[in-house]
Amino acid sequence: MRDLRQDKLAPVAFRTQMATRIKMLCDIWKHRDDFNYEYFSTMGAYAGRNETMPDWFEPIDDLFSPNIAVLDYLSDIDPRGQVVLDLACGLGNLLPYLKRLGFHCSFGYDSWSQLPRESAMHLLGYYGCAANTLSEQELMTLRPTILIAIGYWFESIMDSFLGETGNDLLSSCKLILVDRHYEPKAIEGFEQIEGYNHVVIYERRDHGKICRINDLQER
Repeated sequence: MRDLRQDKLAPVAFRTQMATRIKMLCDIWKHRDDFNYEYFSTMGAYAGRNETMPDWFEPIDDLFSPNIAVLDYLSDIDPRGQVVLDLACGLGNLLPYLKRLGFHCSFGYDSWSQLPRESAMHLLGYYGCAANTLSEQELMTLRPTILIAIGYWFESIMDSFLGETGNDLLSSCKLILVDRHYEPKAIEGFEQIEGYNHVVIYERRDHGKICRINDLQER
């Protein structure tokens, strides 16, 4: 990963406050049999995924470590005109960080099987993102340009969460960022352009290159 300062993504105070709010929600839902308390309460170091992160990374329990790699990669992308969808978003806690990077059209969708959508909306309300978690009906009208799928098998997310809707979502996508631990063998219509720490990047073949910040600076 690039030598990126942690404060470019979010100050430590912001991240710590997010972790505290997540912990409060975890304590409410921890007695549910289908709630993955270990994951949500120890995201920063969950499953040892923080061990290959850069030296500056502090494993605060506000984000799953692969999502730091997502933010790091997207910080080099021009956010203007981009619509980002975080699939299997959980509490939606990636969305405020995307907003800080300038991706104001960022949305999250989940099956909401482990916790109600209202919990995610409650957390995101602190950051002006409560309306950015989607119902199934709202998802069907979204046309994302960037798709994020972290923490679960990509094929399973597409099949079990989306079914035929998945094809419509992919038709508008220019980039797909997939968890390296759960990457597919291939994504039809896309080519793998690079591996980036915990994340594998796929780019649509027929869309041309997505605009990077450096491209704008060189014009």
